Amino acid sequence: MKRSEPVIETLSEIKAEAVYPLAVFQRKTGLGRHAIRTARMNGLKVKRVGGRPFISGDDFLRFFAELAVTGGEQ
Repeated sequence: MKRSEPVIETLSEIKAEAVYPLAVFQRKTGLGRHAIRTARMNGLKVKRVGGRPFISGDDFLRFFAELAVTGGEQ
């Protein structure tokens, strides 16, 4: 995501039944590379198909709910 692009205009809902290519997921959530890397270290699952990374909406929502229970990043 470009820095000059306002984040609020790119954010949108993450649906549990959807699978997102990493770049699309980043635009939808406003998370940058470092935030994604940190989330992965804290348990967010990223699956690869043909070498390309994808994130399941269900995996992200489960990860996010777990963060709420544990109190955030470790």
